[in-house]
Amino acid sequence: MLDNSFQMHYRKLPIATYAIVTPPAEGTTPFMNVHYHRELEVIVIVSGAAEVVIDQNIYRVSKGDIVLIPPYSIHSGDIMPGEGFAHFCFCFDISLLNDEAFSKQVWSGALDVERVIHHSCSDAELLNHIAYEIFQQCERHPTGWEFMVRGELMCLVGRLEYRGSLVSLVKQNEPHSFGVRIMEIIEDKYDTDLTSRDLAQEISYSHSYFCRLFHENFSCNFQTYLRQYRLCKARILLAQRSISVSEAAAKVGFHNLSYFSKCFNELFGYTPKVFQIMKINDGHSETSSSGPLPPSRPQKLMSIVEQQKLMWR
Repeated sequence: MLDNSFQMHYRKLPIATYAIVTPPAEGTTPFMNVHYHRELEVIVIVSGAAEVVIDQNIYRVSKGDIVLIPPYSIHSGDIMPGEGFAHFCFCFDISLLNDEAFSKQVWSGALDVERVIHHSCSDAELLNHIAYEIFQQCERHPTGWEFMVRGELMCLVGRLEYRGSLVSLVKQNEPHSFGVRIMEIIEDKYDTDLTSRDLAQEISYSHSYFCRLFHENFSCNFQTYLRQYRLCKARILLAQRSISVSEAAAKVGFHNLSYFSKCFNELFGYTPKVFQIMKINDGHSETSSSGPLPPSRPQKLMSIVEQQKLMWR
């Protein structure tokens, strides 16, 4: 499903960070449920091992590996049994790179990204260092951090291009282009009475072909996707204490408050009101880049100090 709830942690720049550490468990433990988003995601494995699934391809990763997840790629992750696991991550809108042509290539699928850079690669340590600097600047927000983050992101992408991790696809993938176009329309009109027929008509597809292609790309029907998209947007709004539940529901296109609360609870595991209370009790503020984790995730946030100890051990 779509998950853009991390956008509530944006501060001045469209980039969000988080870090978790999980103790050993007997069975496989999910650390990342199935989802996708418009942003490019970078995950650095600090300790332990996991299996990451990206667009139905399975990658085994361990300490020192870097996972790169392109925009709109469906992905998930499971921690291996019997091992503690820690990682840090950041998701960023590639418009931060100030290169419109490059952004369009990545969003359209004309430019692909290598999925995993293993710790055994000669430049893995350097890339780990750059990624950690980005994470650290976003967490601490020192004076001038916005410029440093932009610079480090450009350095990271430059290194990826230098090592051949950015691959130009000669023939653009039609389904991927379809997905990008649909996301653009939904992002613009999600708060209206949008239907699958409206979308099909806008891109000049028959309704039946549109519905089939939509399911192939998004693994659900249009109404399910639109509902999840609206709920994710509502969750971002509800993180702002100045807005009420009814106002948030109306802003994202829900006309029935009871139905909104029911859908919100089914998707996130708590009602909108409970979520607002959680944010208040958590002491969420502009300087915090990590919100409360859902009850289904028995994980704790890593501090910067813990992160450094694990990273350079």
